[in-house]
Amino acid sequence: MLLDNKTHGKVADELRRSIEPGSKLAILTGLFTVYGFAALKGELSKIDNLRLLLADCEATLPIRLAGNADEIGLKNALNLQHIAAECAQWVRKRAEVRSLSGAPIRQNLFHVGQPDGNAVAISGTSDLTAPGLGAVQSSAFAMNTVATDRAAAQQLVDWFDTIWNDPTAIIQAKETLLQALENLAADKPA
Repeated sequence: MLLDNKTHGKVADELRRSIEPGSKLAILTGLFTVYGFAALKGELSKIDNLRLLLADCEATLPIRLAGNADEIGLKNALNLQHIAAECAQWVRKRAEVRSLSGAPIRQNLFHVGQPDGNAVAISGTSDLTAPGLGAVQSSAFAMNTVATDRAAAQQLVDWFDTIWNDPTAIIQAKETLLQALENLAADKPA
């Protein structure tokens, strides 16, 4: 199945259908924003754990977490601090976070391992942002494919695991992400 976040289905809708209580997620994303978290907050609260692999966790992380140009309408709601605080609490409780230490991977992957042993994998251009999930309109063209076949979904998570478990390819990034989220959530003098 094809998801383009326009006329051929949205990544967020497929994830909402696929995530069940007790699911385990593995996500590789080139970009992560608090608004991507907010778009799936209800579903993410049901999961057992998330392995989040970020393409880059360096100095731009706090700026990138606060949203991109397509999320300006969400920024105008003036709830960034609240969402960042919720996201930090959720990351602390349910997520393992690593970052690529070398060249970025231009592919994004959402893998949902369901409690009954079935799995759904979405692979393509969409990242963990509100526009990447199709939660807000974007002028970008997305191209994602959905694998529900057990063997195909397993191949994709095996590829993810190869990167996740390679000590030469990744660095631990949970504390870096938490620090950036807590910075966004902190009260700042006017």
